[in-house]
Amino acid sequence: GADTARAIGLEYQNGRRVTMNTANGPAPGFLVTLSAVSVGEVTLANVEAVVMPVGMPYVLLGNSFLSRFQMRRENDVMRLDLR
Repeated sequence: GADTARAIGLEYQNGRRVTMNTANGPAPGFLVTLSAVSVGEVTLANVEAVVMPVGMPYVLLGNSFLSRFQMRRENDVMRLDLR
């Protein structure tokens, strides 16, 4: 959301305006490229992201991040291994 983007100093308004199709219908957003995204011990460079004007209680990892991993599920454990 925009609040999180502002908190980390991301000038998302310079991104490309996009319209996303959500479960609640069309929603505006800004497409940006993040120089780096870190989760745990893994840091990936040049990750595309969308910033929505309406805040969310958490940040979602999308396909632009997850597609760089191999996903494996065993019973109730999901594991992500860097490709």
